Amino acid sequence: MIVSTTLAGPGAELVIGEALRTVVEAVDYCMVAYSGCDPIATEEEVLKIVPAAKLITRNYSWPGRYDHARQEMLQWAASYD
Repeated sequence: MIVSTTLAGPGAELVIGEALRTVVEAVDYCMVAYSGCDPIATEEEVLKIVPAAKLITRNYSWPGRYDHARQEMLQWAASYD
């Protein structure tokens, strides 16, 4: 299984479509973690690009460090394998 994880921070609803557009055709699932963004507006933008059947989302509290966030996103993705 091929998964793309995306951490959606403040203002994500403005740019997330471009990030997902580059991977949506190549992956089985797009996993998006909402952290500090408007989750409703962001999900509306995500669903313009990603079919609902390929989308997995969650709310996420920023751990304060990118390396911790990256590790958590990788573990989250691995949990669906």
